[in-house]
Amino acid sequence: MKRLFLVCSRLSARMGWWTMTVASLVYTGPLPSLAVFDRGRLSYALLLSRRSGVSQALFVRLLKRDFGKDAAIDLEIAEMAMRLGNPSLGRDLLLKVAQRDKGAAGTVAATMYRYITQILDGTVSATFNQQIEALDLGSGSRVTVITLSGHYLEMFELWKEQALKYVDRRFLVIALDTKAVEVASQLECCRVLDISPYFLFDANGKINPHSRHLLWVLRSLILKTLLERGHTVYSMDIDAVPVTDLDAMLATLPQADIVAQEDFSIPMDVARKQGFILCCGFMILHPTAATLAFMKRFTDQVILELDDQLALNHQIAEAGITNMETQAAYRRFTADGAVIVCPDKQRVSRDVSYGTVVRHFQQRNESIAELRQKLEIA
Repeated sequence: MKRLFLVCSRLSARMGWWTMTVASLVYTGPLPSLAVFDRGRLSYALLLSRRSGVSQALFVRLLKRDFGKDAAIDLEIAEMAMRLGNPSLGRDLLLKVAQRDKGAAGTVAATMYRYITQILDGTVSATFNQQIEALDLGSGSRVTVITLSGHYLEMFELWKEQALKYVDRRFLVIALDTKAVEVASQLECCRVLDISPYFLFDANGKINPHSRHLLWVLRSLILKTLLERGHTVYSMDIDAVPVTDLDAMLATLPQADIVAQEDFSIPMDVARKQGFILCCGFMILHPTAATLAFMKRFTDQVILELDDQLALNHQIAEAGITNMETQAAYRRFTADGAVIVCPDKQRVSRDVSYGTVVRHFQQRNESIAELRQKLEIA
């Protein structure tokens, strides 16, 4: 019977029948008996069926049955509550885990509880505004933003070398740990926004998965704060490496509130329906009234979804796309009040081996020397 329910959950998810997906997975058995991938599917299905009374009732059933039996699973249940549109319940569940568990899960829960509370009451946004004020970035200036942890310092050196040539002369580094703070603070080209207290890392320097969810929320709030202060924001991932002049490409694009990379990846339900999605690893945000309104709704959506790329594309999909214009060099459309332009994939790619302006790729096991060769960097 369990196998039947799992098969049903996969088929219903593929069809976009999210309430049925929730029911299939809840009736499959207790959460600890499900594989990580299936629990992730349940969390996603709850998110997309959050307006369904049936899904809400099924979550209550799951909560009564499974919460309190496994602290690690309880963390996931708390995040499910948030994705159902009830961040206060998610926060309260995190507090219970922190009080009950004295191990690693309890530590994660205590950290998440503390900062989710501060996100919901506005303390975090006020703190970011004060930190950015102290950096003296210059009124209305352009700000290039990069997120960095000590685990990616070698990759940062490669990105910085290229970005200094082709993007900007100074960067705002969102530093996730003390090593990133230490390294970036010594560089003349960097201003450092230290948000290291918010995160937990393992012994190998990799960010805790639940902390990663918090990262997307915090980054979206930082971008919104910069826009509210009148800055044009160039937001790039550390693996989005420029290979030629970025401004020269931007000068060829039509006017827009937002420029973002086009991709075909998560959320796959949107990609299949729409034919493309936007990637948050390369975005240029202009401080227009339309962008500010869009980003206010975006940050609220990220708090709900705990993932910026899922949130961005669900926001666009729910609002609907109008005024679509597709040219060889770009795609332009309007969504949720903002005009958005996506450069063509031959200029801003999702592959290390091609892309004439920016190559945004997933680093696997390549050395920096191997990446230089693939990127055709001397």
